Amino acid sequence: MSNGIFGIGLTGLYAAQQGLTTAGHNIANVNTAGYSRQETMQTASPALFTGSGWLGQGTDVIGVRRVYADHLVSQLRSATADGASLDTLATELTRLDDLFGDPAAGLAPALDEFFSAVEGLAAHPADIPSCQALLGASRALVSRFTVLDGQLSDIRTSTNARISTTVDQINGDVAEIARLNRQIALANGDPSRPPNDLLDRRDAIAQRLASSIGIRTAFQTDGSMNVFLSSGQPLVVGQVSTLLDVRASIESPQDLEIGLSASGFVALKSADLSGGALGGLLAFRDGALVDAQNELGRLAASLAGTVNEQHRLGQDLAGAAGGDLFTLPTPASRALSTNTGSGVLAVNVADPSALMASDYELRRTGSGYTLTRLSDSASWSYATLPQTVDGLTISLASGAAASGDRFRIEAVRGTAGGLALALAD
Repeated sequence: MSNGIFGIGLTGLYAAQQGLTTAGHNIANVNTAGYSRQETMQTASPALFTGSGWLGQGTDVIGVRRVYADHLVSQLRSATADGASLDTLATELTRLDDLFGDPAAGLAPALDEFFSAVEGLAAHPADIPSCQALLGASRALVSRFTVLDGQLSDIRTSTNARISTTVDQINGDVAEIARLNRQIALANGDPSRPPNDLLDRRDAIAQRLASSIGIRTAFQTDGSMNVFLSSGQPLVVGQVSTLLDVRASIESPQDLEIGLSASGFVALKSADLSGGALGGLLAFRDGALVDAQNELGRLAASLAGTVNEQHRLGQDLAGAAGGDLFTLPTPASRALSTNTGSGVLAVNVADPSALMASDYELRRTGSGYTLTRLSDSASWSYATLPQTVDGLTISLASGAAASGDRFRIEAVRGTAGGLALALAD
């Protein structure tokens, strides 16, 4: 009888000791990022049958479990990815707002100075100082367009650098999850005794990964976590990881494109990489930044075209007919590196006022050419070139385009940086 009482007491003391150990572990890790509170699980020991019935044998500790809700963790990862994407996008948009909204270094002061000089010369057309003031204001305006275009190019360069750095961080986290999967699978021989601290560490890495890119997760029977991009492409399957890679974009060599390195380079679309800091950077670079560069270029082209048209209607002090005040650069066009033909495009501005703030893609088809305006996906089909659309005259300068060949046309993206003053006197 006394042995039974002592035995039951010992089981209770052992259970209490285990409970205190678990509580101490919780307290020690109160400031550990990603730690999940643990609790000791107990059950009654198998009873002993006697002539008087079943007698209790105390308590058994059957394991230590995490206080954890997979659904809530998944929701947190999703919210983290969305929040990181929006925060990154907001930060980059603020840079654009500061650039154009600067009351001293923005575009508005240079435009105001230019139009003030125009009004001064209109009031005193034979006044030499007024002529000099307009030339000075014109130079300042050209310089401001050039500086702003250069700063936008610098922002693009820094954004691409951040994209490369973020991809490196993603690859590090992906490889770490695969490594932890290996450890967890080895330690998870008894499902009732999971390696809680390893699971916490893996969840913390997955949470950090979600701040870099949107992910989805699933679990295997051995406890391994499979990680997929939001669009379904696998990053981690069991103990095997697939890393991301970057290279110069085929469509825009000044930019980086991202792909999977599973077997060679498999390019991914921006929609495949939504969420997280990477999704925000891509949304900014391929959206707001492109729009800002194109809108600035279209403004420069429209202003120069309108001023030139009016300037040609006047006369200088010697009675000679006026010419252009500004010169516009030729729109940039290039054949993609995947083309098999030898065709080279020639693109010229036919009507500056009709230019659109967009890039274009020209594709050679079996029956002719298809031109797509990338800002809104509007398209036109032509049997032959040259053709004029949106103020651009597009022709084949040399060579021959093969079916499937593609050409990228940046109608106004470089216009602000290439704007120049045609007159010096």
